[in-house]
Amino acid sequence: MMNDLALIIGAGIGGLTTGALLAKRGWKVIVLEQSSRIGGCCGTFSRSGFRFDVGPTFFPNILWGGLDSVFRELGLDLERIFQDTFYQVCIPGHRISLYRNPDAMMEEWAREFPEALKSINKSSGRALSRSLKKSPALPVFDLQTLFWGQTEFTKTAIPFASQVAGLPSTGGFCLKGGGGSISNPLFEYIGSHRGEVRLGCRVKEILTEKNDAVGIRLESGEVMEGRCYIANTTPWGIYERLISDGHRMRRMIHRMRKTPTPNSVFALFLGVKESCIPSRMCHEVLYIPSPTKGENDSATPLFIAMNPPEDMGRAPEGYRAMSIFKYEPYEHANKGKEYFACKKRIEEEIIHGLKGLMPFIDEGISLCESATPATYERFTGRPLGRIKGVPQTLSVLHNKAFSEFTCYRNLFLTGDCVPLCLGVEGVCLSALRLTDWICKRYS
Repeated sequence: MMNDLALIIGAGIGGLTTGALLAKRGWKVIVLEQSSRIGGCCGTFSRSGFRFDVGPTFFPNILWGGLDSVFRELGLDLERIFQDTFYQVCIPGHRISLYRNPDAMMEEWAREFPEALKSINKSSGRALSRSLKKSPALPVFDLQTLFWGQTEFTKTAIPFASQVAGLPSTGGFCLKGGGGSISNPLFEYIGSHRGEVRLGCRVKEILTEKNDAVGIRLESGEVMEGRCYIANTTPWGIYERLISDGHRMRRMIHRMRKTPTPNSVFALFLGVKESCIPSRMCHEVLYIPSPTKGENDSATPLFIAMNPPEDMGRAPEGYRAMSIFKYEPYEHANKGKEYFACKKRIEEEIIHGLKGLMPFIDEGISLCESATPATYERFTGRPLGRIKGVPQTLSVLHNKAFSEFTCYRNLFLTGDCVPLCLGVEGVCLSALRLTDWICKRYS
C-alpha cells in the first residue's frame, strides 16, 4: 500500500472523484476547496424549502459510463430516477421530445421534420453535417451540441457530435436530491479513508521548479508539499492564475488562444407553481425563445431543469424547483450599479423568454434568485464563470493544453476541460484514466 500524499485543488466532481479513487488505492489525499461548499458546478443549495442544482445535472444512461464505474469501484450507491424522455428540444415553431424508444423517436421526427428525417436516415459524418446545414432541423442538433460541448453541430468535432447525437437512445436519469447526491458520498468516502477535504482553503500559487511542481502556497502563507498535484480547474485557472513560471505559462496560454473561448453562465433559480407548468413540458428542456418583435438576431438558448415528480422532496407541495441557464460571452465582472443593472436585465430577459413555454409563469413564481458569472467565479473559482469546460472543436482535440497532463511531470488536470468530455460522465472517466496512470507511474 502507498503512503504517498496527493494534493488536490478544488472539491468539484473531478477533484472529489480523483481523490476518492486515489484514497481507495492507498494514497493519502488532501483536497483544498476555496468555497464553503463541495460539488462545484454539480452541487446544490437550498432556499425557502426549495433545493436547486447549481448546474445542469441530467445524465445519459450509459452502461460504460464513468459515474457507474466510479461508484462501483468505491462500493457506493446512487438513487436514480430513470426517464424514457431524454429531454425536449423547443425551437420557434417546433417542439420535439427525444425518446429512448426508437419508434417513438421516429414518430416525433416524422411529425416535426419529415424532410430532415430522410437526410438523417441516409447520411452520416460530414455528409450529415452538409445535409443539415440548410435544414429547419439544424437548431435541434445545434442546441444539443451547445449544451454538451459549447459549439454548433457543424463546428463540433465529429467524434463528439456522434456521441451527442446518440445520447437520447440511451435514455437518461436524474439523481434523487439533485447533484449533491454525487458529491456528498465522495466527500464522506475521502474522510473515512485517511483523507480530508479542507473548505475555505484558498490556493494562491502552485510552486514549480524546472519540470516539476514542488508545492502549493495557500493565501494564509502555508506551503504544502506532496508527491503529486491535481487541479480540478480549467487550463486558464492553472496557467493564468496559479503558475508564475513565465516561459511555460506564455507557451500554454498561446496554445489556449488557438481555441474558441468558452461562454460564461447566467442562471435563474425559480420556485414555480406546478399549475403554471404545461403538462407536455419535460423536466429537462433545451429551448430557443422566439425573438421579440423588432429583434434581428435569434435569441440566446436557455437550458431548463426542474425536479421530476418522483423527487418532490426538493420543493414544497404544489411547486417545482426550476434552474434556468443561459450561456453567452462575458468579458469582465461588472462593479457596483453596473453589476446590479446587468443582473436585473438578465433576470427579466430569461423570464420573458420563458413565457414562450409557460405563458402564465409570472403568476406562479414564489421564489426568484439569480447568479451571474461573477457569482460562479466567486463560488467555483472558474474565471469569468466559465463552468462548462471547453468548446468541443477539432482545435481542442489536437491541443495539448486540454488534457489530464500539463507541462509539469507531477501536475495534472481533472474535470471537464478535456477533449470529448460529456458532462459528469466525462469528468468521471477522466478521473478514472488519471488515477490509473498516477498509480502506475508512482507504484
